Amino acid sequence: VLALLVGVAAIAVSSGPGWRELRWFGVGALCASVYGVCALQSTLELPLAVHAFFGRLGGASASALVASWIVYFASKQRRPLASFERYLAIAVVIVAVAWMIPGLCRTSEAFVRRVPWLGVSYTTTRPTVLGKVTYGFLVAATFVFDVRVLFAFRRGDRTALTDFLAITVQLAAGVNDALAASGKVNTPYALDIGQFVVVLEELGGDMHEAAT
Repeated sequence: VLALLVGVAAIAVSSGPGWRELRWFGVGALCASVYGVCALQSTLELPLAVHAFFGRLGGASASALVASWIVYFASKQRRPLASFERYLAIAVVIVAVAWMIPGLCRTSEAFVRRVPWLGVSYTTTRPTVLGKVTYGFLVAATFVFDVRVLFAFRRGDRTALTDFLAITVQLAAGVNDALAASGKVNTPYALDIGQFVVVLEELGGDMHEAAT
C-alpha cells in the first residue's frame, strides 16, 4: 500500500519544475506495489486460474520495475541514457510483455513450494525454459545499472552510495527468487522486500533533498 501511495504521489509531483525524474521513480514504485500483491496471493488458497494470472503479472511487473529503475537512476544522475542502457531498457520492457502471454514464460502447471523451516508455502505455476532465461536476464540487467550507480559514487556523487546498497539488496533478493523459483534453493521469496528497500531508500533521499 505504501509503495502504491508513493508511486502515485511521485508521478503527481513529477509535473513540477525540477522533479521530472520522479516520474520514473513513481512508475517503479507502482510496479513494486503490484509485485507485492502478486507475491502475497501466492501464499493464499485461490483458484489455479488466479495463481496463473498473478504469476504472469508478477513477472511482468518485476521486469517493468527494472526498466523503470534503469531510466530513473540515469535521470537522477542528470545524464542521458547511454545507448546500451536504452536498448537494455527496451529489451526489459519486451520481457515484461512476454511475461503476460499465457504459456510463454509460465506453464499452466500448478505446484506448491514449501519452506518448512519458516512454515510458509507458495502456490504458483512453473516457469518455462524461457521464463528461467528471463530470470537470468533480469538479474544481469539489475547488476548493470547497480554498477552504473556505483561508478557515480566513485565519481563523487555521495548520495549514490545508499542507492548502490539498496539496489544490491534488490539484486540479492532477485538472485534468491530466481534460484528458488527454479528449484535450486529452498528459501522464501524476497524480491518484494528487496524492491521495497529501494523504494524506501529513494523516498528518504527525495524527502531529504526537498527539505534542504
